[in-house]
Amino acid sequence: AGAEVYLDNAYVGISPLTIPSVSPGSHVVLLTMPGYANWQATVQVQRDVIASVDATLSPSPTSAPTKSGLPAALAVLGVGLLAVAFMAKRR
Repeated sequence: AGAEVYLDNAYVGISPLTIPSVSPGSHVVLLTMPGYANWQATVQVQRDVIASVDATLSPSPTSAPTKSGLPAALAVLGVGLLAVAFMAKRR
């Protein structure tokens, strides 16, 4: 939770969220969060169907040691799961 969500290069909010009135078709979803690598996928949205997107962001590589002194493997375990749902526009 807490990632910036972009739909077709337009900012739509912070995850988790539901985006109403998305037109049917192919859409590019981009999630960004400081300290994590960007996540991007193409999603097919169908009329009257909720298209769910689940993403796991990976920590960005860093050469600086963590303040807590925890091994990098433990830091990777803390990666959160983000979800975005789309609802196709009814016509």
